[in-house]
Amino acid sequence: MTFKLIVFTSSHGRELKTAIEEKTMDKVDVIWKSGDGCIGVQRSLKSHESIETKTIIIHIGHNDLVDKNGEQVRHQNRVIGDVTKMLKMAENLFPSSQIVYSEILPRCDTRKWLAQPYLKKTRYINSCLLKVCRQNGWGIIPHKAFWMSRRAATPGYFREDGLHMNARGRAAFVREILSGLDS
Repeated sequence: MTFKLIVFTSSHGRELKTAIEEKTMDKVDVIWKSGDGCIGVQRSLKSHESIETKTIIIHIGHNDLVDKNGEQVRHQNRVIGDVTKMLKMAENLFPSSQIVYSEILPRCDTRKWLAQPYLKKTRYINSCLLKVCRQNGWGIIPHKAFWMSRRAATPGYFREDGLHMNARGRAAFVREILSGLDS
């Protein structure tokens, strides 16, 4: 029996879509949408509500944590509210599906003034969303391989820009997504 998985991701999506489909053969369908963050995911959820699926994994990227110019880190409560709203919408549109949230990844931002506030807020947002997911009966996929410590991202998983995953990072991400799908 096959089931569908919808992964709404960030700019990593195209490469992750290919990697996940190769690993899972015909068991998983991946629909990748990029841009617009949570708002884009909400639009995509609405446009795909006719799909019958067992599991929906939703992953957002870094852009939801910064303003439109990428210069200021958004307030964490706003991000948590946006993600919670998006997950509730998924639950309402797909009542027979298991909703799973894939944590926001850290990044190795080369802009030092942004790196530490970003990592701290990412940790905080992920821990709050873990609680939200537990309270609502949603699954969560932690990305432990990407955290070297509470304050640092694992080196070697990102391209030189510090924002996008390299091949090693994509492989680790796919492993974690698939292990979350199996649990």
